This record gives sequence, C-alpha cells and structure tokens, in this order.
Amino acid sequence: MRRTGDLSEAHVPFSRDARFSMVGRSSTRSQNRATMNEFLDATHAATMHRLHYEGDALHHAMHVDHVTWDVCLNDAAPPSVNVIPKCAGGIRALSVSGAPLTVLRGQQQLNRDSDTFIGILYQRAGRTIYERNGHLTEIVPGDIALWYSGYEARFAMPEPFRKLCMVIPVQHFQQVVPNAISYDGLRIEARSPVGALLGSWLTTLADDVIERGTEPLASCIDTTLDVLAATIAARVRETATTPKDKFMSCVMRYMEQRLDDPELTPVAVASRFGVSVRYLQRIFNERQMTVAGWCRARRLAKCRAELSDPRSRRTITEIAFSWGFSDATHFSRLFKETFGVSPIVFRRAHRSPDHAQ
Repeated sequence: MRRTGDLSEAHVPFSRDARFSMVGRSSTRSQNRATMNEFLDATHAATMHRLHYEGDALHHAMHVDHVTWDVCLNDAAPPSVNVIPKCAGGIRALSVSGAPLTVLRGQQQLNRDSDTFIGILYQRAGRTIYERNGHLTEIVPGDIALWYSGYEARFAMPEPFRKLCMVIPVQHFQQVVPNAISYDGLRIEARSPVGALLGSWLTTLADDVIERGTEPLASCIDTTLDVLAATIAARVRETATTPKDKFMSCVMRYMEQRLDDPELTPVAVASRFGVSVRYLQRIFNERQMTVAGWCRARRLAKCRAELSDPRSRRTITEIAFSWGFSDATHFSRLFKETFGVSPIVFRRAHRSPDHAQ
C-alpha cells in the first residue's frame, strides 16, 4: 500500500519541549490532518525536539520543504519513524531513525516539488539502498552520499536505521560545490580518510546541534557546507582518471587558495598554468561553468559565511573587499541576486535573537 506524503507544514519550526505522536491506523487521514493543524497552530514559530510517526500517519510527515515522497506501507508491520527537524536559511537538517522502510520519488512527486535540491545522507546505523536510473548505491554505517531531487528514485532501508539527512536547494549548494548535480550518487566511504573526518563532523552536528540543540543550526551550516565541499573535492581528486580531471582539480585548488586576490582573473590563472585562456574556459564550459562564475560563486559563499557569523565585527564592505570584490554596490547586487536578500538584511536576520534554529 502506498501513500503520497503531503505535509507542507512539516518544516514549520516547533517548540523544543513539545512532543507529537500519531498512530496511523487508529485515525482517518482527515483526523490526522486536523490534529496536525491544531498542533501547528499551538506551537507556531518555535522549534520542535522530536516527531514520532507510526503507520498510516507517516504519509503526512514525508514532505520536507516541499520535497514529496511516496511511502510504501506494510499492513502487517506499519513502520515507525522518529524525526528531529531543524532549519536555517532554506536548508533542512533532520535526524531520522526508525523501522525498515521504503520510500519512492516518481514523476508525480517530482512535479509537486517546489524546487530542486541536493540531499546529503549520513548513515549512522542500518543501510540505505539508493536506486535511480538503473544505478544502485548502497550506503552503510559511516558512509556519506549525495542525491539529486530531480531524478526518479527509490530509497530502501531494509533494517532498523538511523541517519542524518540534509536537504539543500541546488542554487545554494552550487555556491560551494559547482556543477553539483553531477555528484548525484557520489558515496564517500567511512573507511576513507576524508570520509572519517567528515563523518566525525556530521556526528557532532547531528548529536549536538540537531538532537540536543546546544547551538542554532544557522551558526554552523556554512562551515558544514565548506567541510563537505572540501571533502568532495578531495574525493574527486582521488578518483580523477583523465588529464583534464586532474588539471581541473589543480586549477580549482589554486583558485580556492587565492579567492581574496582581486587580480585572480582567467588571464592570470591561464598564465599560471601555462595554457591559453580559451583552453581554460573550454575545460570549465565542459562542466557547465565559467572561470569567472566559479570564482564569483566561491567568493559570495565566503562572504555569506562571514555575514552569518554574529561574532564578525567587520563591515559589509570590508568583508566584500577582503574576498576579492572591488565595488560594494556590485557586490550587494550579486549577493541579492544569488541569495534573494541584500547583505544587510541577511546579516540582520542572523544577528536576531529569534533567528530560527
């Protein structure tokens, strides 16, 4: 039996001390919807600590920031799932655990999504089998995997599981990991050095930030994405098989280390590596990028990270100039085009005591 999840309110922040339990087959779908709405009305604008769903009610919960799922329910053994959600700046992070479960994303679900997203999955217990376009990725404890919401897919958890899930708008993720969609299905193994380091970071994020709420998600989300980007870059370098792959990796590493240099231009980079500007641009174009666009995206991401840090005392102009921008007005316009708000509004929101966790 399949149920299509549709709980657009599920991402609304809840009260940390609140508890919510729904037992599926003892309630009708309309009763569950009414109960949820009453709960939301009573706890609006706070952050919830834990959600517990069983059986038929689970279909209500499988909707995170308008990412829709089709839940396969077993009448003989209704699944039981615990979810601890957090959100910050359009990014959702959830600690999820439960009984064996299978969820699907077909064309109907994809059509109902509000946007396209990159999913980060950190497996802490049990297994997840990710299937899309005939390809299988098995994710075992300690592994980290990426998936893209634009593909039809099946996620099977054949045994009791525990995982950390992050759902990030593609536009946001591309600021730290260009050509992000190409990493769909990438698995970073727990036994690899970079996998072990990233796993340690994500464990702390899940335990302290998501589950215990010792600090707001907003205070560490940009650093988390930077750590993830560095790990992906290291993983790609390990698996680079062609001269072009290796060249691209070297160029990106070189530019990343010099983002604060306003003279970092395609001409300067091409000269450093002894190639023509045309060849350098072609290498980037093959990956749906440009040299200037990549630098701009990384610089904006660095500025965004500092603007979200309430401890920073530098002015917006100082931050922009320190990361290679030379015109404050131009920077402000680019920032708003990329992130949807001006730098001053973004910084003010992150310094507010009521900023969402």
